[in-house]
Amino acid sequence: MIITLSSKGQIAIPAKLRKQLHLRAGAKLEIKRENGMLLLRPLSNDPIEESFGCLAGKPGEPSLVDLLLAERKAEKERDDGRF
Repeated sequence: MIITLSSKGQIAIPAKLRKQLHLRAGAKLEIKRENGMLLLRPLSNDPIEESFGCLAGKPGEPSLVDLLLAERKAEKERDDGRF
């Protein structure tokens, strides 16, 4: 599909795509630039769903949950060694 950028920098998402993605007026979209492309991602209206996975680490790195658990374990071991 080809769309045209307006003089105000606006674009219209074709009706077929809006229906497929369940987009309605007022829907929030994230836009980012990646490898010379513009990517649009619909955002959820559900804040719980939107935050899903935010504590996961990057591939090859521990998640924030893993780091917190390791820190708690180290604290417990230090505390157990004091008595």
